[in-house]
Amino acid sequence: SDIKYFALVDNYYDMLFSGIGNKNQPFDLTNVNFELNNYNLKSDTEKVIFFLKAMSLCGMTIWGYMNIVKPPTIRQRWIRLANIQSLMDNHTTSILT
Repeated sequence: SDIKYFALVDNYYDMLFSGIGNKNQPFDLTNVNFELNNYNLKSDTEKVIFFLKAMSLCGMTIWGYMNIVKPPTIRQRWIRLANIQSLMDNHTTSILT
């Protein structure tokens, strides 16, 4: 019966954090402080489920931000870095010759 109970707890936090992720736009949990000892969770297993679901939300959201098509500002930065590298290569070559 414990397995069924923990499956329900897992599902509950899955739904809870999905709702938080969908409604919290843009993603910002700056002022959120998860204090597991204040939630009257019955066991360490419940705390672990809560923690892992929260981290899953954060991980998926951060992964999503990382995989957005690069905006023009990123492209411009890469061009600047390439120009700097080119200048450094030219400077090194002129020193060696």
